[in-house]
Amino acid sequence: MGNGTRARWACAIAVGVLAVAAYWRSLLYPFIADDYIQIRLGRWLGDPAKWRDLLADPLYRCRATSLYLTNLTEHLFGLEPLAYNISSVLLHTVVALLVGVLARTLGLGALAAAAAAGFYAVYEGHQEAVIWYSALPEQLVVGFSVGSLLAWRRWLDRERGGAGWYGLSLGLFGLALASKESGVVVAPLLLWMALWRRARSWPWILGAAAPFAALAGAYAAAILAARSVHQFFSDGTFTLGPHVLLVLPRSLAAMLFFWGALAAVAVGWSRVLRFSLGWMALALVPYSFLT
Repeated sequence: MGNGTRARWACAIAVGVLAVAAYWRSLLYPFIADDYIQIRLGRWLGDPAKWRDLLADPLYRCRATSLYLTNLTEHLFGLEPLAYNISSVLLHTVVALLVGVLARTLGLGALAAAAAAGFYAVYEGHQEAVIWYSALPEQLVVGFSVGSLLAWRRWLDRERGGAGWYGLSLGLFGLALASKESGVVVAPLLLWMALWRRARSWPWILGAAAPFAALAGAYAAAILAARSVHQFFSDGTFTLGPHVLLVLPRSLAAMLFFWGALAAVAVGWSRVLRFSLGWMALALVPYSFLT
């Protein structure tokens, strides 16, 4: 085992230790009210035999992966809260490691990428998605989205080759869409990543991105077509309106404060900062339609 391999394993273990250290107390938590709803939905719609019912539901078909995982967890471990809590922390650890790999893929140094993964592992801003089992879709959509972006980058580096990486990226994108609505941001982020990499063959890249855009468009159209029966449109969770122009910058400012703003000052007005702000803004667009 070379020094580089040992260093990567050491970083991975360190990230795992940080994730567990930040959330070990949550392993002892009992179920909360919404967790029982999640388990009931897993029994009802997470059963593979009920896929037609799941497909017909405009809200929960966008959370299919979490329902299948919940159904599987109950089949394996019953109603033992520890098993669900462990699976949530493990998933958080995997996503933290993927964040580090993505940072490295985007060109950050090994130390910076490790710091990004470690920061994600302990940052409290997204603790709800780890501690609250019913928020499982958030972790899954991030994991599948980052996986799709990593596979896309590998495909880009092969100069029009590597059909397997392209297929993997598209497949993981489909799983991201089946995890939560915010998965649609992968489509524009693919192009943002290509722009960051200073790609030259833009007709080829735009053609490759077209299936992602078409899938995202069809996905969004299916949600909008079901507005009259969609729970989140009837209860006011989603609203299509000009408020997005206020929510987006306010959300971006809140996300940057405090450490992000400090990092922005340290980096200065550079290509890195412009790329980062664009990346964050694109990722926040779906959440800006929340009321």
